[in-house]
Amino acid sequence: LVEAEPQQLADCELLGDLVPHSLALMSLFSRAPPELPSPHQSANWSVARLSKWLDQHKSEKERLELLNGALQKYQQIVRSQNKASFHPVYPVMMSVLEQTS
Repeated sequence: LVEAEPQQLADCELLGDLVPHSLALMSLFSRAPPELPSPHQSANWSVARLSKWLDQHKSEKERLELLNGALQKYQQIVRSQNKASFHPVYPVMMSVLEQTS
């Protein structure tokens, strides 16, 4: 899964069972371009602070809320800049997030 294309990761049968959705999303964030900031960048946190937060928040629901916040912030940035479209990885990330509901 580490080398899987974004859509392959989103379509993986192990997603949600053996691979938490939050882990898949973190993997996708790590491959996203700088215009789609990672959760720690969105929250103005250091990587160390994100790591500590993840250690203290084991709940998948809480982790997904953090990741969703980063995606929502990106969406707001794109709209405020009147860009014509989102980066191609964004809809894939949203589809992973939607699988959790």
